[in-house]
Amino acid sequence: MTSRSRPRPQQLRAAATEEKILDAAASLFAQHGFEAVTTKQLAIASGVATGALYHHFAGKDELYQVVLQRVLARRAALPDGLLDGSLSARDRLTGVIEWWVDNLVNDETFRLLLNRELLSPHSDEPQSLFHTVFHDAIGVFSTAIADALPDADVNAAAATVFSLSYGLANFRGIYEIFPVPGAPVAGSRQIAEHVTQVLLHGLTVEP
Repeated sequence: MTSRSRPRPQQLRAAATEEKILDAAASLFAQHGFEAVTTKQLAIASGVATGALYHHFAGKDELYQVVLQRVLARRAALPDGLLDGSLSARDRLTGVIEWWVDNLVNDETFRLLLNRELLSPHSDEPQSLFHTVFHDAIGVFSTAIADALPDADVNAAAATVFSLSYGLANFRGIYEIFPVPGAPVAGSRQIAEHVTQVLLHGLTVEP
């Protein structure tokens, strides 16, 4: 690498500052929501002057969009095996639902930001961003549904499954009130298997 191609110290500092701003903004937006967070709070949490925020981002709206894209994108990768089509339709459904629940359970910032966007979208952009970032997951789910339930409405199935698994992931204590055999700890796999069962067979005992 030549000296000309190496990042300059000033560029490295700028990149580090931007990372600090994004990390702090993600936490604040997740905890308090877009409207409640001020640029002053963002600057204090980032350890920078307010003017530095506008050096890196045009304003709070742009910062929020970058944060949302960053948080969603880091959870986009699917587990090995779900994309090659070698698994049965049921296993693909369970796998993509387990991936979804894992994201909700293991990434609090992701869960809180997504929760806010689903309940009170800040703009139309997050919806299109969701479809773009999770293109592979939506494709796996849609194909598996078509294979398992050819007559099903894919969008209705997706809305039902992701809403149900979202609720169970957020309220895992419900299993202590209504124990489900085989799901004593309500882990991601147990939730995924339960949701798949409900989708394919309803609440009846699987034949």
